[in-house]
Order: sequence, then C-alpha cells, then structure tokens
Amino acid sequence: MKKEIVTHRGTYESIKAKERNKKIEANYPKPDYKISRLLEDNRKVVWVSKGNPTILNKIFSGMVWKRDQARIVFCIDKERLQRPNGISKNLFSYIFNAQYVIVGDVDLPPDAEFQYNK
Repeated sequence: MKKEIVTHRGTYESIKAKERNKKIEANYPKPDYKISRLLEDNRKVVWVSKGNPTILNKIFSGMVWKRDQARIVFCIDKERLQRPNGISKNLFSYIFNAQYVIVGDVDLPPDAEFQYNK
C-alpha cells in the first residue's frame, strides 16, 4: 500500500496525551454545532495536513489562526486519507490540496515523530 506523510497539529497537552496513548481519537468539530458539521465535516475524524510541517503547509491547511504548539508527523496508508465532506473545508482542500481527514481513530506507528515548540 502506498503511504503518505501527514501532520496532525494541536496543543502541547493534547499532543503529549496522544504520545502517551499512541493513538489519536477521532472527534466531531469543536464546537459541535450543526453549522460546524455542515461547514467542516459531519463524521468523527482526525484532521491532518498532507506533508511535513512547513509554514506553507500550515497556511494551506487552514491552521494559521489555530494554536500550533506541537505536532505529530507520521505515515499512513493513502487510502485512509479523505477530503473533508463539509462545504468550506472541502473547498479549501480542493484549492490547496493540504487539509484532509482520517475517518475513525488512528493508532500511531512506532516511528511517529512528536515535535514540540519551545
């Protein structure tokens, strides 16, 4: 199976917890309102951006105004990556080819790289 490098961003505390659990749990958009599910995604997903963490990757994945204190970089089967099904996030994904979702929980591979901002 073909693999793809992806980056999952979050707060220091959330990434530390995922490092301890070796798992990223899927969730609904936060806050979980009908409008957020319509605009972002209506499934329980893990949000990732394609590729390694760079400034362009951060911009194109829509993470500029989000807290980015830490990140996990890992490889996943390309078949698991999907475009978000919400209106705005899907459009963003088509235009910049950066933001994707993984439906369901993700068990982190042993070679996942955890990066923390100083």
